[in-house]
Amino acid sequence: MESFENKRAVLAKVPTKGKITAQQIQEKLEAEGKRLSLRTVQRILKSLEKYGVLSDTGKPIGWSREQGLDLGLTKMDLSTAITLNLAEKYLEQAFPPSLLRNLESHFNGARFYLRYENKTPQGLWPRKVYIHQKGMPLLPSKLAAETINVIYKAVLEEKCIRLVYRSMSSEKEQRVLFHPYGIVVRGERNYLVGKFEGYSDVRQLSFNRIISAEPSYFPAIIDEDFSLEKYVQHGEMGVTRSLYKLAIKLWVTPVFARILDETPLCEGQLIEPKDDDFLVHASVDDTDELRHWLLSVCNHATVLEPLALRDEIKQTLRDSLSWYED
Repeated sequence: MESFENKRAVLAKVPTKGKITAQQIQEKLEAEGKRLSLRTVQRILKSLEKYGVLSDTGKPIGWSREQGLDLGLTKMDLSTAITLNLAEKYLEQAFPPSLLRNLESHFNGARFYLRYENKTPQGLWPRKVYIHQKGMPLLPSKLAAETINVIYKAVLEEKCIRLVYRSMSSEKEQRVLFHPYGIVVRGERNYLVGKFEGYSDVRQLSFNRIISAEPSYFPAIIDEDFSLEKYVQHGEMGVTRSLYKLAIKLWVTPVFARILDETPLCEGQLIEPKDDDFLVHASVDDTDELRHWLLSVCNHATVLEPLALRDEIKQTLRDSLSWYED
């Protein structure tokens, strides 16, 4: 296998505009003091076709490379390549499309670098890590790329957006002017956070329910003290029922007690034995997400306190069971 340095040297001579032959590349490299045989240069060029290097049918063969393959490899090292590779795989939804396009050459460079460093354990690291999202896997929204680009650009430039939006509670499409504050990525779903023109409360709009988006030249009015991170941490994305914490008491199975011991519900969580099972005491946010979680683990956890929450979960389970009765 040809060395990475040789491949990088050859690739650096391949233009994005016009063509160059293998012999011309060899001559350019030789003029710089790097001696490679013509056969070696040809072999390297052939191996680079899968990475965006293009050949024509002329004689001699002319070579060029795709515009996006501006490798940026001069400062590439193993740590940078691994970081870029993992970012491309797992952070795509967090990048505006315009920035993704700018990073494309770096992503290409990282893949190229790792392809020829993968005999080392470090070079194989991206293959040894996989981030698995918990829960039922869902397909992402099918929002048009143009619409996504408008949304991300508006957030980036702090400009208002003209949206056609359909809320969860209504099938009627609404045309609104929206002041975007930021984007929350939550599994397969993205949410646009901000305010409707003329309203003071912060809303979250699911990308799935955005029909179309058009840019506007109006600057977005963003509260100076607003923090997207604090907004999420305070439970706003979970549909908060109350601003106060809930002191919950759960009766849980031994297996689930161990899970909660390893991944607690809160800092001051307390677990104590109860007959053959365990009691869990914790202080949690009063959100819809809490209720969804309790229902999803109802075969391992029973709500004992507060009584209002216990009755709510019990009634939900009764209603659900009725749909299964003949």
